[in-house]
Amino acid sequence: MTPRSRLCLKLLLVLSLVLLAPSDCTIDVGNLGDFVVTHDVIVTNVGTEDASVWIIGGGTKRHGALKPGGTLAATLFSGASVLISVSPARDQLAELKAKRDAISAQLAQQPLSLAGSLEIYRQLDSISSAIRLYEQTGHGQLCAADLKTDSKGRGNDVTGSVTQDGGDFKISCQ
Repeated sequence: MTPRSRLCLKLLLVLSLVLLAPSDCTIDVGNLGDFVVTHDVIVTNVGTEDASVWIIGGGTKRHGALKPGGTLAATLFSGASVLISVSPARDQLAELKAKRDAISAQLAQQPLSLAGSLEIYRQLDSISSAIRLYEQTGHGQLCAADLKTDSKGRGNDVTGSVTQDGGDFKISCQ
């Protein structure tokens, strides 16, 4: 069967269904939204520093760098799970490494006194220790929630609050 004949056959089938359908058959799509259950996910930065926030779930990916007081929202559908990730918005590791490189460049300057060289090595040791500590500790947090429909057919909404504890970002989901 050629592609053209398949197309004609499909068209004939659709046309026959339309002609044979009862005349009192009406389709109202006005209330279609009543059958779709949505869940609003809203994350607010209540901390004092900018935060990088991801909302991932049910085919949705939203990302935002939230200033203090800022929010990020997404709408998801039932049957999915949502994962919210928060971390510092600025790249503190890159800042520490840039500071280390700037201090290392001072070693190439001539002439250096013994006291000056020792001070540079002390600063390098301190920065290297800070880099190792930063790499070993987590600075963000994850939160997960299941999106379910209640007995009345409504979706549960998820709200998240971003805070800081020292340099670490925390998120609480409800």
